[in-house]
Amino acid sequence: MKPDADPDDMQGPSARLEQLTDQLLDHLETRWEYATLTFAEKMSALLSNLAGMIVALAFALMVLMLLCVALALWLGDLIGNKAGGFALSSLILIPIGALAFYVIRPLFREKIIQNMLSDEDLPKES
Repeated sequence: MKPDADPDDMQGPSARLEQLTDQLLDHLETRWEYATLTFAEKMSALLSNLAGMIVALAFALMVLMLLCVALALWLGDLIGNKAGGFALSSLILIPIGALAFYVIRPLFREKIIQNMLSDEDLPKES
């Protein structure tokens, strides 16, 4: 036996197999932790984007509601009947709302899916 020999080279096959198994388990555990951290990061980004969209949508809906009331009152004064003004404004807004729903809905869906699948906000692996 050489005095400068590596002690790992002197181990038997069962010791090497055990060491390899330990390294494999450590690797799998590290991969699992990485996957859970990546998932948590993507979900937190998705939920923060969703929360921001909900707040913006709530304010936009409040503004839209007040504009609709103003339109209804204006139309009511124009035709001389407040109830008729509200009815007329709702008849005007129903097709606009349906069109907006069918046009905007796929855009939001694609944006949410794109944010969920994008890796731009994750650090690059070296």
